[in-house]
Amino acid sequence: MTIGVVGDLILDHYIFGKSSRMSPEAPVPVLTVENEEYRLGGAGNVYENLKTLGVDAVFPAVIAKDKYWGIVQSLMKFKTPIFDETRKTTIKTRILDGGRHVVRIDKEDTHEIGRHLETDIMGQLKDADGIIIADYDKGIMTHSLIQKIMKLGKPVFVDPKNRHFNDYCGAVLFKANRKEIADGMGVVLSNDRLEEIGCALLKQVSAKNVLITMGKDGMALFNGEVHRIPSHRAKVADVSGAGDTVMAVMATAMLKGYKSFEAAQMASKAAAWVCERVGAVPYEGASLWNG
Repeated sequence: MTIGVVGDLILDHYIFGKSSRMSPEAPVPVLTVENEEYRLGGAGNVYENLKTLGVDAVFPAVIAKDKYWGIVQSLMKFKTPIFDETRKTTIKTRILDGGRHVVRIDKEDTHEIGRHLETDIMGQLKDADGIIIADYDKGIMTHSLIQKIMKLGKPVFVDPKNRHFNDYCGAVLFKANRKEIADGMGVVLSNDRLEEIGCALLKQVSAKNVLITMGKDGMALFNGEVHRIPSHRAKVADVSGAGDTVMAVMATAMLKGYKSFEAAQMASKAAAWVCERVGAVPYEGASLWNG
């Protein structure tokens, strides 16, 4: 089984340190840097999760050929990178003081890719058994690329953003969190309206399954029936990357033949594990398939 991932590659940059004094220049703490790390984020984190789940994965990532290219290459070990000379690497720098997230600094490129790059992407997806779309709204997912993917006839698992929220009709799985629902549907997801909004979303996007993620309130799955999946108890350190893990587990489990409700239970377990770690990390979970 091979799963294709398509979407926005983000480079996550972590600066770990400790502060013990205030700056004489401004009323801010002075952070003494102890360590720095780069990790794959966005669609790259979905790809990393698939690999740790023991899945053969292909990720036709669109890469900027800038000063960060060497770092991205060392993390992914590309065989056939797709370069876009017009782009800059989207990078999120997170500064942590003693493990506490202090600030995030974003440098991003959001202009849409050209049609010639869409052809390159589609060429790498042709042999995949299923496709995960990880749309982070940075310009990789264009309307025409989405249409091409949806017409392949392969199972498609979608993590959307507002710009193309309604372009993914017919997906096997459409996963959205509270903010994505607010942006895409123009409604606030409250617990008393959960079933109403979930059923409306299922109809709106014509998906076989809609999964709504709600953090500590768990998840809800809609597929003609309504299933509530409680969150697993976890000592939450960082929620970043949990949605990527959910997508990787859901797609893998469903393509392996698990029912969507069973897959959601597995995904909830994996997301709790990820939330106990600092930063976006892939779930180390080949054992997931053994219960």
